[in-house]
Amino acid sequence: MARLISDHHHHHDLLLSADEIEPFCCYGCWETGLGARYACVERCGHVLHKYCANPREILTHPFFPDCTFHFLEASKPNRRCDACGGDVSGYVYHCFEQGWDLHPCCAYLKHRKLVETEEGDGSMLLTLHRRERSECFVCGKKRLNRNARSWTYVSECGKYHFHVACMKKEAIEAADEGRGQEIEKLANKVSVAGRSRSAKASKFAKIAKIVKIAIGFVMAAVLGDPSTLLISVMTTLFSNNG
Repeated sequence: MARLISDHHHHHDLLLSADEIEPFCCYGCWETGLGARYACVERCGHVLHKYCANPREILTHPFFPDCTFHFLEASKPNRRCDACGGDVSGYVYHCFEQGWDLHPCCAYLKHRKLVETEEGDGSMLLTLHRRERSECFVCGKKRLNRNARSWTYVSECGKYHFHVACMKKEAIEAADEGRGQEIEKLANKVSVAGRSRSAKASKFAKIAKIVKIAIGFVMAAVLGDPSTLLISVMTTLFSNNG
């Protein structure tokens, strides 16, 4: 049964919709969302990420052990999220002592995730790191730029690094109107990487498959819904365009 909650900040009654896959703009953080969301029962268009619909007033984060984050409806102008480097336009978790800011969805990114194929013939353990360790699989750079940093998901083998910022950008573009051009580019890159690391077609095909699933997880996570359904949707985009 869907859970009914109240948006105390904007005075809407909201109902969780868990099986939606169309992209939306969250009325809380003003970031793009995909997958599960809370929407106004009167269908006025007011919609929120799960993490924005029922925010915790105070939050701690293992990357910032000496900080306490407070939920704010808005931050000061020209602030950036210290997880993805993106602009802060609405809801944010802010540390008054150190000045850190986190988008709600970024604040709840999983720190470890084991992704595996449905057939059970491949798996990859991803770990979230605060500092960039090597070149990103997507952009080919270690750091985004001088003014912004990005947390990074790194595979246990150390071969695959995914900037949260890059994956958010790719996920938004891939979700736009159901196209998949950016997904296709990444899928091709996966195949090339697989071939360069293996002399056997079966082996690099398996590598490509699990990397696609890993990318599907990261994309789903940065858009606020790291559920099996949305990971499957993102991975299917790869399969259709690879």
